[in-house]
Amino acid sequence: MPGRRLNDTERHLVAQWSNPAAYGGPRLTGIEIAGNRGLRGLRGIAVPFRYPLTAICGSNGAGKTTILSLAALAFHSPSQWFVHWGVGRGRSDIGDRTIYRFGDFFLTSTGEPALADVSVTWRYARPQGDDSLTAVKSAKRWVRYDRRPERPVDFLPLARILPAVEMARLAKLFREPPASLQVVPLNASYLAHLGNIMGRNYTSAEVLKQGDLMFARCESGSRYSSFNMGAGEAAIIGLLALLQRMPDEGLLVVEEIDAGLHPQAHARLAQVLLGICETKRLQIICSSHSEVFLDAIPRQARLLLNRSGGNVEVIEGPSTRFCLAKMIGVAQAEVVIFCEDTVAETFIRTALASEVMPRVRIVPIGDGATIVSQGVSHVRGGNPGRVLCVFDGDTQDADVGRWFNRHDPQGQWPFGHLTLPGNVSPERWIIQMLQLDDYADALSTQLACGRGEARTHIQQITALPDPHEAWRQLGLRTGRPEDECMRFAVRAAVDRNPGLDPLRDRVNALLG
Repeated sequence: MPGRRLNDTERHLVAQWSNPAAYGGPRLTGIEIAGNRGLRGLRGIAVPFRYPLTAICGSNGAGKTTILSLAALAFHSPSQWFVHWGVGRGRSDIGDRTIYRFGDFFLTSTGEPALADVSVTWRYARPQGDDSLTAVKSAKRWVRYDRRPERPVDFLPLARILPAVEMARLAKLFREPPASLQVVPLNASYLAHLGNIMGRNYTSAEVLKQGDLMFARCESGSRYSSFNMGAGEAAIIGLLALLQRMPDEGLLVVEEIDAGLHPQAHARLAQVLLGICETKRLQIICSSHSEVFLDAIPRQARLLLNRSGGNVEVIEGPSTRFCLAKMIGVAQAEVVIFCEDTVAETFIRTALASEVMPRVRIVPIGDGATIVSQGVSHVRGGNPGRVLCVFDGDTQDADVGRWFNRHDPQGQWPFGHLTLPGNVSPERWIIQMLQLDDYADALSTQLACGRGEARTHIQQITALPDPHEAWRQLGLRTGRPEDECMRFAVRAAVDRNPGLDPLRDRVNALLG
């Protein structure tokens, strides 16, 4: 399942982030917003950052831009670091561009109530220990800016993807660029990143800068500039130039990081960013609406802001499908079942009767702790639909109890739960069932092959040390897609299997 199996870079980033000695300076580990009025509708929430790259998703108005703005305000930049201001954030005094202030992100116009009765807490991890800083809006100034920890930080707004030809200031300055411009060429490594993301070869690429204006130029077959390239290509050149320039252990905050790019580029961009986070120990916090981008990063890197009624819930490590369902606005069912992954989802869907399924929604959302967390959020948020948490068969009762007790130590759990049969993973249980004659015959029917051939397939996948590889191996042997083989095997093992009766009975009871 996308985001569940980590590659070497992703595993290293998990270890790196959890090791305080890997960083020499502070990292941002959380943002909390409190107060009766809140901030742009956000109140009583805590947003954690548990991975070097964090992609925040959610529907419009969920609060993504607010969290990104607060992330950029978490640090006081070193005096030698000049922040990027894009096309619309210039300041009259160029020497005053070393830090971000609240007024750069939070403004009110005539008729709007002034910001008041709100506090923001930033939480930091340092080599010597964790600490925090709280700003309370009760006067003109939120907080003394020099109290913030020192760290290079930059913010790239969505305005970066405006076509250069539509911006009069750029056209006036760069039509005939003066000699005083600062030229920042991409080195060989970052030029290779550009080619990887865009899917073509580049012989050169550079950014021309003057004041708060930035302009891209490159050569790929021919030489052309921002006036004659897509906004997405120009934005990526600017992003890579900034990442190349940013010192190690800096923080980069980016609105809609994949904006202007085609889907293939989304996946490549994600992998490039993870690699840069590893080599430079950077922290990147961004927003995204891209299914492809979210699929290309680990679950630890995903955060979903979900507005439910008047509140916003923060969901850690959601599946991409769950994020899309929330952003698209899928109708709520009478019973909502939270499970681990697509194998468990197919398992449950196959077990339930066809007349039941229109009344049930099955959501593969993550590991056991995430299942419990989302079940609690669903109930406490007043969302419609009764909740059933279904854990994989190898989940330990002690772990389930611990996850529930984090939310309610008194044991007053507001929804039901059960584990799938077998005391092993769903994949292992399915393979065990297929070794029995009745279910082996059912697999031969699903695959439209002879009984002997089906049993040979079953022997081969039984011998695999990792049962998660069974569907890929079955696909190689039959010439069918891996996900199709998984569905066929699940149907053969689960349909009419009495081991699923407790699940069927529980769902029927919830439906009444």
